Amino acid sequence: MSCCSCLRSVAYGLLVAISTGACSGFGASASTPGGGHGDHDAATTVLELDREWGQAYVKGDIDFVDRILAPDWHGWTDHEGSDKASEIAEFRAGHSRSLENIIDNARVRIYWDAAVVEARERVRFRDESGEHWLTWHITDVFIRNGTQWQVVTSHQSTLPNP
Repeated sequence: MSCCSCLRSVAYGLLVAISTGACSGFGASASTPGGGHGDHDAATTVLELDREWGQAYVKGDIDFVDRILAPDWHGWTDHEGSDKASEIAEFRAGHSRSLENIIDNARVRIYWDAAVVEARERVRFRDESGEHWLTWHITDVFIRNGTQWQVVTSHQSTLPNP
């Protein structure tokens, strides 16, 4: 198993553990099981990347989306899954554009070269019937390969709009 495959397996395991609340420190606002002094900087960087990812859908920045998603990225919503190729195709077709993207109530945890972001994401978009808001609880798992962070898996659960 390659290093990247091993990290992706760890990241997937972390996503499962986080989703089920099995990790210690679940109620904490920030946790750094990796124990490194750079974990705060890494958490800040990862949260900024997650927010930039949301803004890429507002700005139409397909290059950023292509860079942030790992080649084998998979995302899940309440009803369906997506891979990187279909996400990029939807973006190119204009189906993923939004008017506004807000990520708040965020918690980032660093686990050595993996990071888990849990947050609320609010997206304003326009369709044939007008403007609407969607609100999700998101979980994004990043891995660091050298100095670059990429998202390897994501999940969004629909929340009622505030």
